[in-house]
Amino acid sequence: MNELAEPSLASGSTRERDEAAWLRAVLVFNLSPAVYADVSWLRPGAERVDSSRAARRQLSDDLISEHGLDDCFDWSLSDPALRPMLLSPKSWAELALTVGVLAHRNRLRQVVQRELFSQWQVLLGDRMDLLWTPLADRLPAIGSQLKPPPSPEAVSAIHDDGQAVMLGLLNPQHDFAHANVLRRAQLRLPRTRLLDPSAWQPEVLDAEALAQTLMDELLPRRSPEWTWLS
Repeated sequence: MNELAEPSLASGSTRERDEAAWLRAVLVFNLSPAVYADVSWLRPGAERVDSSRAARRQLSDDLISEHGLDDCFDWSLSDPALRPMLLSPKSWAELALTVGVLAHRNRLRQVVQRELFSQWQVLLGDRMDLLWTPLADRLPAIGSQLKPPPSPEAVSAIHDDGQAVMLGLLNPQHDFAHANVLRRAQLRLPRTRLLDPSAWQPEVLDAEALAQTLMDELLPRRSPEWTWLS
């Protein structure tokens, strides 16, 4: 099994493929956190470890033990707010960048009449087109922290803020299942960002509705192949 790939099967009905992909994604999320954890959570040198299944298994066991996740599992993840946490690292990064663009829409919209717009579009691609859709205004806006010149550093900041919005969908104070999932999902963020939770977890007034919007509109629009999340 290649744990780094997006869950998929070549044969069988769509429903069978989706069910198998869902099960596989849940297993990876619960049992193989090394697959999706930011490298800052791995022991020194582990980020260069060979990609063998045994090596990833050992790294995952280390993470589970170190962070007390042995009894922290959720096998259903049926809540819309939990489902995006199952995405592979590549798909998670793509979605986080898109969400970050929408969250920074106020700042990015300001460059539409400027020459900087084309430069932003080179860095962010067709995500810029979403700024003028009703979907953009359904996501919580983030106060502008972006410097005017487009840069890879700015794109990285947008991506990080998108991750924050997605993790902000989880409400561990009011839902025990969310608390369990959040403890694992936090491993996607660089370790340093978790030192100050207020820096990465913005207030979300209606997380349930926002999560459903992501599932109904943003996910299908960005990647229709993620049918197994629905």
